[in-house]
Parts: sequence; structure tokens; C-alpha cells
Amino acid sequence: MASGNEDSGAPHIQTKFITKQEKYAVPDAPFSVPITVGHRELNSLINNLRSEADESSLEVEFDFLIHGEFLRQSVSEFLSERGISAETVVDIEYVEKSSPPEPEDSLMHDDWVSAVQASPSLILSGCYDSTLHLWTTAGEHKLTIPGHTEPVKDVCWISHENDLSTFASCSMDQSALLWKYSHAGNSIQCVTVFQGHSKSVDCVAGQDPGVLLATGSWDSNIHVWNTASVGEESQEQQVKKKRKTIGKAPVCTPALTLSDHKQGVSSLSWLSPSELASASWDHTIKIWDVELGGMKSQLAGNKAFFSISVSKVHHTLLAASADHYVKLYDPRSSEGSIVKNMYSSHKGWVTDVCWSTTREHEFVSSGQDMMVKHWDARGTKAPLYDLQGHTDKVLCCDWSSPERIVSGGADNAVKVFSIH
Repeated sequence: MASGNEDSGAPHIQTKFITKQEKYAVPDAPFSVPITVGHRELNSLINNLRSEADESSLEVEFDFLIHGEFLRQSVSEFLSERGISAETVVDIEYVEKSSPPEPEDSLMHDDWVSAVQASPSLILSGCYDSTLHLWTTAGEHKLTIPGHTEPVKDVCWISHENDLSTFASCSMDQSALLWKYSHAGNSIQCVTVFQGHSKSVDCVAGQDPGVLLATGSWDSNIHVWNTASVGEESQEQQVKKKRKTIGKAPVCTPALTLSDHKQGVSSLSWLSPSELASASWDHTIKIWDVELGGMKSQLAGNKAFFSISVSKVHHTLLAASADHYVKLYDPRSSEGSIVKNMYSSHKGWVTDVCWSTTREHEFVSSGQDMMVKHWDARGTKAPLYDLQGHTDKVLCCDWSSPERIVSGGADNAVKVFSIH
């Protein structure tokens, strides 16, 4: 049995160090370490063990997990807080520490940025001055898009096929619009107007994969629309016609209405092609079966919910709310109403939350405290990084593109952070 640290007089515990990153693996024999060690001492120990096995190995900074939760204090404090016995061998997992997102760009608008979503090549934003904007990921402004008559509340990319990209937007003008953008011609066409809500349309979400589009409104209703029934012309023909007014775009009526919320619907996220999650100011998150047209289950909170995001990797659901917390739920669990984890760091309302589409445990949140926070779901005590730059409340954030985090705020700016 090896000793990983000089005896400081403190009691020792037996540990085993494990990692899923084989290139950093060390011997799996038990080690005796002082129970008072923390992140710094463990990091030094692992790097020393790696150096003993391979003198050419470079020093790496690691994070450590016990029982699947990040160690942010001494081992002694961690075990004591969670009632874990120090008499048994404690497995400590280590992973390479994520690099901090780096500020890449600041895209200025003429009014509050209330919605933003990135694709691999474009950034789509919506403003309180009722306009939409398209930017390249290099920061070039491609188009200012009029169409709505009131502030834009949400946007979402639908598809990218060859030269054409499709996206949707919704607004306080009680409508949602479907758009097609030609990359080659840098031209935009509104191809459908979705009308049916009686108040502000606050959220929109496209089925992935599929042809359904869902919208949620301050009228407390959710409408589901079938975009496949929109027109008989090819996408290329629709864009080439370059209609000059929204009024010439066909108007679509909802295929399905879901009505059970008691107050405004603030956010939508698809769990599967047949399951839709909705968040509301009525303190509930509801799970709907869109094939049967009814509610399957409900998650209850103690404050208004503003945003939800479903992980494409493991289907857990994050929720941002007025109680300053981000909460993690497993909507498919038999204990679905129980909060699995709570993430506390924001100093005001949490306005938006978004899972990474490629990193299993990581997500981003934004708040009225002017902060964007980069989290690992295994660490509830603190975010991995605070992403600073906004000078007013942050209204939206997005991590749809693996390469960048984007956020928009009341400082009229979209902030872009690159991920390495």
C-alpha cells in the first residue's frame, strides 16, 4: 500500500483513484492519504504518480469526484457532510479540468436582445425593437430582418439543408413566423405565419427530428403546428419569389392545442418526437404526449419557471426560475417530482438555461445579475466559470453549437464565448 502524501499528523483514509480517461490512468492499488487533503493536494499526487510512470508526461489540472459529485472542499468535510464512512476505501474519480470559455466577440444591436441561438455557421438573434438579425460566427452582420411588429421573444433553428436554413421566431405581436434563409443569395423569406394565440407568444421549439413546431403564449395555451403542410412549392422556389411583405405568406392554424397551464407558458423543450415539456409562470412544468394530445405528468415548483432545457444525451431536464436556482429533474423517473440537484450561484432571477449538445454533464445559465455561468451538473456548490462581459441583465443564453456559448442582454449585446 502506497502513501500519496507526507504524514501531516492528520488521520489517513484509504483511497482508490479511478478515471475514464485512460491516458491519465494511475495504478489502481489503494493509497493512504490524510483525510484533510483537498483539490490541490490530490492534483499534485496524481501528477506525481503519472510522472513516476512516464517522466515525459505533462502536468494536467484535474477535477475530483466522490460518489459522482465534485470535491470542492477537503475530503474530510465532504465525507462528513454526506455521512460517508471514512473507514472504507473511498473511490475518487478524476477528470481533466475543463478549459474556461474565452470571450470571442460582442455583437451590438439597437435594443435589448431577448433571444439568441447559434448554429455551426450562423448566430440568430431577436430584439425588443421587433427585428431579427443574422450574423456569421466570425461576427459579420448578414441581415436585419423586419417582420414582427412587437418585441421578439424567442427564436429557434429548425433545419439546415444544403444552401437553405429554416428557423422560427415568435413575438409579443401574438404570432410566430417561419423563415427560410438562402446562404448563397443572403436572402430571407417568411414562408408561414402561425396565428392562433390571443396574447404574446413567448416561446417556440421545433421537433427534432420531425415537422412539428410548438409555441407557448401568455394566454396559457400551447399550440402545435405541422410545418409539412405549408405550401406545395419547393424551398428554393419559396426563397426565390422574395415576397416583400409578411402578408403574402400563408397563414397556418394549429393542429393541436394543449390547455392546462393556469398562467403564461414561458419555455418549451422536446423530450422526444412525441413528448413535449412546457414551463409556466404558474410554478409548474408539464410533460405532454403530443400524439394523444394530453398531459402525462407534472413537476411542481415554488416559483415561476422561466426556462427549461432537455439534455439530448441523457434526457434530464434543467429548469431556471425566480427563486435564483437552476434545478435538475429526471422527468422519466418514478420520482419525477423530486428535484435531483439544485445549483445555487446567481444573485437574481435565472432567466435562461441550456444544456450543451455534446458535453454530457455541462450546461450554461444566465441571470438578471448580469452573469452567464458555465456549469458541470456534478458540481452543485459553484459553477465551473463565470462568463463576464454583460453590463446589464442577461435575458437569454444558448449552447446549441458545440464550439460556442452565446448570450443576449439588456445591454443590447450578444456575447460570444468560444469553447475549446
